Amino acid sequence: MFNQEEIRQMLSQNPEDFMTLYRLSLAFLEDCCYGASFAMAERAIASYEKTPNTPFQSRYFELKRLHSRLLHEHLADIIGPAASLIDPRWMPIFKLGRPREMALDVPPELTDELIPALNAPQLKRLRYLNLHINGRATQAIYALTQCHFDTLRALKLSFDEMPDVRALYQFFEICRPEFTGIVSLTVQIPSIDDALALHIRAAFDTLETFELISRTRHGITERLCEAIADDPKSKALTRLALIGTSIGDKGLFTLLSSENLSTLQVLDVQDGILTNNAIRILQGIHTQSSLHSINLDFNQIDPAGIHMLKSLGISYSVAHQHRRPLTAEGD
Repeated sequence: MFNQEEIRQMLSQNPEDFMTLYRLSLAFLEDCCYGASFAMAERAIASYEKTPNTPFQSRYFELKRLHSRLLHEHLADIIGPAASLIDPRWMPIFKLGRPREMALDVPPELTDELIPALNAPQLKRLRYLNLHINGRATQAIYALTQCHFDTLRALKLSFDEMPDVRALYQFFEICRPEFTGIVSLTVQIPSIDDALALHIRAAFDTLETFELISRTRHGITERLCEAIADDPKSKALTRLALIGTSIGDKGLFTLLSSENLSTLQVLDVQDGILTNNAIRILQGIHTQSSLHSINLDFNQIDPAGIHMLKSLGISYSVAHQHRRPLTAEGD
């Protein structure tokens, strides 16, 4: 493994040199410094794509695979500038690396680090942020209220415990002016009702992907479907997920028959109370619809309904009917 002075010298000579960044990425990987390896791989990939060099093409694809693997297997270790607060060895690395994608698995002891981490200058190019908050949910919400989101295109927020609902309302209200560039939003909370869902939806004007995931079915009803169907902003939606709901067959019909959702391509309505009537609704409108994929896992569709679905010519999933996911709470 290179020492601090060697790293500085290598990067000071030419901070965009592909082979230098390639060697550093592999060296950090060998030393299990996954965050630093990820940063160097991303920097090298950007360098190659700016000035492609055919002899380095195989190494470029090697780094692309490494970049993807690190992002999926070591999310908790790839914590951007927050790493410099935990491990001083990474400080010179993140002064140069400016990640565009970041996933943070935030344990209770790191909740207080969210503000300096997400406001760090290293994240001026950040486009995708995936936050999994697994403790101190309300404190994390208050911290997020003091962070900046104006560069983001995609935001995913997942909470293992239920935060204070008033804090959630405040967060989406205060940060709304900074959400103008976000086109993809996913929010996972133990319980979401119509009022909260509508408040979240109202904070975003340009969504193409909108996903709400609740662990209880009783909160989200067909009222939300009506609001989405009547909203002119829904014309931009190509992917909609309402997971853990009681929207029922009527709610599904409201969504799929809306002119404002005429460009919807993917619909995910897992963990609901949909029946065979939902399939009949699909049969009636699918030729006029842009929908090409639907997820109906964990609903109440019987084999006859599944047989009808097979004839529609769209991609579908109907696993685990009449059951609830193991992680779901009781209704």
